Amino acid sequence: MRPRRIVIMIDELQLHGVDVQMRLAIGDALERELTRLFTLPPATPYRAARIEHMAPPPIALAAEALAATLGTRLAERVHAGVASAGQPAKGRS
Repeated sequence: MRPRRIVIMIDELQLHGVDVQMRLAIGDALERELTRLFTLPPATPYRAARIEHMAPPPIALAAEALAATLGTRLAERVHAGVASAGQPAKGRS
């Protein structure tokens, strides 16, 4: 059985109120957590989906929050959005 291939391309990520110095660390944490989340077996199989725009709910963190915390929270939101995008519509099979 071939392992599934999941490609995620993030063209733009807007972070308001975040120190510019943290951007690389946030990106690294985001990538690490996405890799971890998508390596876990899904509750239901992923289906092919193309998501043109994703606007997850805001993430409120303390000003002193670490870049890793923000990257992890972002990854959780992206993973949830991707997982739900590939699900069949309710009431249809």
